[in-house]
Amino acid sequence: MNYTVPMVVKVLKVLKAFQTAGPRLALTQVVSHCEISKATAFRILETLRGEGYLMRETRGSYRLTYQLLEIAMVVHARNALRRTALPHLEQLSSEVHETVNLGTLEGRRVVYAEVVESQHRLRIVPSVGSRAAFHATGLGKAVAAWLPTEEVLAIIADDGLKRYTANTITSSAALLKELARIHERGYGVDNEEEALQCVCVAAPVFDSRGSVAGAISISTPTSRTNSRRVHELGGRLQVVALAVSQEFGFKRETLLPPAH
Repeated sequence: MNYTVPMVVKVLKVLKAFQTAGPRLALTQVVSHCEISKATAFRILETLRGEGYLMRETRGSYRLTYQLLEIAMVVHARNALRRTALPHLEQLSSEVHETVNLGTLEGRRVVYAEVVESQHRLRIVPSVGSRAAFHATGLGKAVAAWLPTEEVLAIIADDGLKRYTANTITSSAALLKELARIHERGYGVDNEEEALQCVCVAAPVFDSRGSVAGAISISTPTSRTNSRRVHELGGRLQVVALAVSQEFGFKRETLLPPAH
């Protein structure tokens, strides 16, 4: 049975338009981007404005307010894995002098839940709340390596294997082989696969059931790393990720094997 409410779907499309189409949108832009009627778009925009989620500017365009951020911060503050991991992320960042990230698994998506920035002027800083591509980021691959094969293939079927750089893996067979190697090694590497001049190393975090719950990664410019350092960072990440997993209730004997 389908419980979807069509008008709610349209409202969510309008909100998402401000993420994908631009921070300020006129009525005509919302109509075009969301493919809804002008009357419906106007009613949605004015309702959101009346409830405080949008502000109308002098030229008639709309922009988001901070009200959605206030709601998102509740999720951020109450994320149990983030609370458990944060002291470890801060300590690790101070040790390696690079940006350290936490990705949490939400459904079939890995989302950046925390970012501890490097103090270097040249640094890689993802946005909290953004999504990590399963096939092209350290976080995504570290999580995917411990998911069942059928789930990985379902994600590929839904999202595809978008090419970001010449190094991006765009073959299902090649990705499954890479995930098997990551599982054997214990950590994943994004070698300029999502962005040029950026290397990301990541290790998985597990919950009390032995299921993968997310991953911790270190992002660094290529100018500050080499294959030896990648290996060192991978080893350090495994130690930190295991400590976080254990504080999160993980016991090694509960670890679920992947199906790769």
